Parts: sequence; structure tokens; C-alpha cells
Amino acid sequence: MIPVKIRKFIKNFPYGYLGTSDKSGNPNISIKGIVDIDSDRVYFFDLFAAKTKKNLEINKQISFFVINLDSFIGYQLKGTAWIEEKGEIFKGYLDKWEKKRDEFIISRMLDNLKREKITKKHDIHLLKPEYLIIMEVEEVYDLVKPIERLVKSHLDKIGT
Repeated sequence: MIPVKIRKFIKNFPYGYLGTSDKSGNPNISIKGIVDIDSDRVYFFDLFAAKTKKNLEINKQISFFVINLDSFIGYQLKGTAWIEEKGEIFKGYLDKWEKKRDEFIISRMLDNLKREKITKKHDIHLLKPEYLIIMEVEEVYDLVKPIERLVKSHLDKIGT
């Protein structure tokens, strides 16, 4: 079960990073569009369909993470995944994704206008996703806890 605090955190992100591996065990990490998360699953779209789909056909075990680099809070989720390419589930999440993506793009454009700094934004040109990835979450890791323990251990050594 994914704790409510972590679900709320992840829902604030339009994108996250998915790790898969090929038949030889070679890892691949790519960005995915986060659509939704519930108590047991994460739903996201593959925005740069190159290796992920092929890897998932071979190995359903995946790792997914999001991190806020400003607050240095982040989580890694591990589990199994499957793909939906058509039907009501796919269509429902595609509609939800397009709304979320549009809100994100508008927000970024407004931020740029406020700062009077216009930069090229590639996300405006993203292709329509071809498939939905549904992840059944089996493990949840706090990415910051190990670092906090390491820093505390280091500070304890300095203090003695």
C-alpha cells in the first residue's frame, strides 16, 4: 500500500523516472508522464517510446522515482507493470493526462512570463502517448532516509 502522504507528493509531479531492464539485464531509465496514483498503483504514459515497451515485454519488474530537488524529498517505488494500449482504461487516463499536461504547460508559460524570461519548451510538442503503463507497487522507499543516516553518522564522527 502506498501511504497517503506519498500519493499526495507524487500527484504534484507531471513527470517521473522509470527504470526497466532488457533481456541481458542492461538497465534503462526514462522519463514518464505521471497520470494518477491510488493506494496500490501508479499510472503513467510513455512519452519517449524507445526501449521501455520492449523491456516491459521481457521483464515486468520496474522501479519508478520522483524527487523534488528543492526540498530534497523523493520516493522510489518498485513493482510490476503491464501495458494498456486501447479500451476504456487507456482512453480515460489519456483524457486525464492531456488535461494535466495542458495545465502544466500553461503554468510553465505563466511562470516564464512573470520572470520575463521566455525559453523554448519542448513539452509543448510532446506526441500523443501510444500506451499506458500501470504499475502494481510492491515496495516503497524514502530516498532521503539513507542520506540522513549517512550525514548523521558523519556528523557524529566529527563531533567526537
